[in-house]
Amino acid sequence: MFVPTIYIENSNDNMSVEVSDKKLHHLNQVLRLRDGDKVNISDGKGLSLMEILLIIV
Repeated sequence: MFVPTIYIENSNDNMSVEVSDKKLHHLNQVLRLRDGDKVNISDGKGLSLMEILLIIV
């Protein structure tokens, strides 16, 4: 199963990630991901990669 990766510039220590409207639109409307789908989050440097469940609010 394909798990998309999105790249973020900043992350914080409380494990929450803010995704830009443009990236959220791509995940939701283009890739048609829904609540509970998996998404990889990366800082683009290969150091910070995690898999999360998508929750759209």
